[in-house]
Amino acid sequence: MRSWETRRYVRNVDCVIIDEIHLLGVERGAVVEAFVTRLKMINEKRRKAAVKNVNEIRIIGLSTALANAGDVAEWLGVNEYGLFNFRSSVRLVPITIHIAGFPGIHYCPRMALMNKPAFNAIKTYSPKKPVLIFVASRRQTRITAQAFIPLLSLESDPTQWVNMTTEEMEILLATVKDEYLRLTLPFGIGMHHAGLNKNERVMVEKLFVEKKIQILVTTATLAWGINCPAHLVIVKGTEYYDGKKGRYVDFPVTDIMQMVGRAGRPQYDNSAVAIVYVQDIKKNFYKNFLYQPFPVESSLLEYLPNHINAEICAGIIKNKQDAMDYLSGTYFYRRLFNNPSYYGLEDATKEGLIAYLVEVIDNSLQKLIDSCCIKVSNVDKTHFKSTPYGKIASSYYLQHTSIKHMLDEIGPDTTIEELLQIMADMPEYSEVPVRHNEDLINEEISRQLPLKTGRYGTFDSSHTKVFLMYQAHLSRFQLPVDYKTDLRSCLDSCLRIVQAMYEYSYIKGYVKTSINVLILQQMLIQGRWHSDHYLLCLPYIDSSTIQSLGEHFTIPLLQKYLKLDNMEEINDTIRDNAFKFFKKKTILDYTEIKKIIDILIRYPIITLDKISISPLMKRDIIIPEVTTNFKNAKKISLTSNTSYSINLMLSFSSVSKFDNNIVYSKFSKQKMPGYIVILANSTNNEFLATSRINSARDTFICKLLFTTPKNCGIFRYTVYIFSDSYLGIDQEYNFLVDIQ
Repeated sequence: MRSWETRRYVRNVDCVIIDEIHLLGVERGAVVEAFVTRLKMINEKRRKAAVKNVNEIRIIGLSTALANAGDVAEWLGVNEYGLFNFRSSVRLVPITIHIAGFPGIHYCPRMALMNKPAFNAIKTYSPKKPVLIFVASRRQTRITAQAFIPLLSLESDPTQWVNMTTEEMEILLATVKDEYLRLTLPFGIGMHHAGLNKNERVMVEKLFVEKKIQILVTTATLAWGINCPAHLVIVKGTEYYDGKKGRYVDFPVTDIMQMVGRAGRPQYDNSAVAIVYVQDIKKNFYKNFLYQPFPVESSLLEYLPNHINAEICAGIIKNKQDAMDYLSGTYFYRRLFNNPSYYGLEDATKEGLIAYLVEVIDNSLQKLIDSCCIKVSNVDKTHFKSTPYGKIASSYYLQHTSIKHMLDEIGPDTTIEELLQIMADMPEYSEVPVRHNEDLINEEISRQLPLKTGRYGTFDSSHTKVFLMYQAHLSRFQLPVDYKTDLRSCLDSCLRIVQAMYEYSYIKGYVKTSINVLILQQMLIQGRWHSDHYLLCLPYIDSSTIQSLGEHFTIPLLQKYLKLDNMEEINDTIRDNAFKFFKKKTILDYTEIKKIIDILIRYPIITLDKISISPLMKRDIIIPEVTTNFKNAKKISLTSNTSYSINLMLSFSSVSKFDNNIVYSKFSKQKMPGYIVILANSTNNEFLATSRINSARDTFICKLLFTTPKNCGIFRYTVYIFSDSYLGIDQEYNFLVDIQ
């Protein structure tokens, strides 16, 4: 939605449907609120422009029953005829909700008390129909599922929840890798959580939907992501462990409602049952909100500086009045009138309200100024504009505090290891869960990894866990099942963080640090340390194999030696010779060697075909020689304080015409490889220019504009060509310039 005026596909949108709009009240609801506020601004501009054949964007919001649906409708611009707010009892399958309280301060003993009542509830309300049991964590799925097994053994038919033959079950279990799932499935109990691999999750879902197993114990994420309704739903506990706060906290009421809403299958049931197990002191609280609609509040206030920064970067907010106008379009603004105490507003008079809003805006702007994301105009002191750092935060969806973190931590000579620690300490990772007893696991893992923990040295810190997981990823260290999913989610967001770090380093002029950031990105994608032998990036290759092949080999040298460096000239003879080479030198089998050869054929090779410098609007000066040795290098005469263009003709061979994704990596997502070209003054350690290109074409002409120094003398210029995905294929070209 940002820069919507320059994006045709956004301008052509006429209708937006927002599901689960009651999530405005939870943490991620701030994004929804900012999104809708921007939609309303687009509508306002369309009204003022009155362009023919351009209608306002229609907004449709879908939600559970709300106590304050009128506030949400007014904010969305929905009139009374477009608002439909049904009671919770109005549903296709009527549902009966039971709430049971359990004593005890400590979480784990209280959860254990719930196992026998849950088993009895299944026998009472759903002895033959599907049952969903929601728990707070992956660990609780295992504990709960296993707790039912001894109870079943006391029954006359311990396999009463299984609806498949013994032969079917044996075939199924042969494909299951998770030891706990292999234990519970024969009793008709499935488990579903993010720690299972994708195939096992899909298999469990299918078994449950097809009624081959009757019980599914799952984490809360299943309530949102997948449609697996049941006749009976049991919410076993309403708390989860928040690693950031170091204690158990309550699920949002919206999450509990979503879980309860999974009870009832319209095509099978005439009625449904939901049972919510809570701590006894919270029973009355949940009675109020589960039997009656609940109000939705705004969660924007905590994240307001980030959204104001985005609007300043987009040119929407230019001064405090613009910020006030923006705030008046938010859901937060409407709820402030109706529930002032919730947002800390003590004086609800008109004057008090204005003073409160001014303070909110001033605080947000001051935070952005402190983070160097915006600066105030020197002329009238009321206008402000975005800084390059603020644009980085907006472009890469980072918090403003992340920019402050980079300003404080990244310097001109920051090492790769320090950059890894800085990345792990980013505020974006503060929500990574540290589950119960994972601090002990973190401490054990840290003993087997190369780098010590940094400033967040406590093992119950999210940042420490992220730092350890990244080290494990680079070391190919085997992590526990739960950690693998956490690592995958961290890797999903790491590229935008690393790219923001590169942009920051470039703006600061840190040549060495920028290069280290690019190497860090290569490491993350390949899952290897920069100090590892580059052949380890290939599959099935280990240290002993490298010794057999020859430690002097890099991937480009191996390609050249085996004549696999030109895809168009490769024939069966060359393939056979390469196969014989690996067969002679290693103990790899046919399939493994074939895969390595296929990867080597497709592994990119960068060639600099031509390099020249030209004054703007004048004829090229061909650089006579590029070298890594400056002693005998020829000098190029350039005029001081003059703009030039350096032109590089690059070719990318061994790139598949049909598949532009990375040839082989340990990265969790598919990615097209790209390249970064840097021109630096090595004498002054100064950035001159940079450009990012992709390898979708065989050849590419890269032009970099730079200005020569004002001072005369001989300078060393260096052209770096870095891959953003592969280790060990980067190139460096040097030449001398005589500034006159």
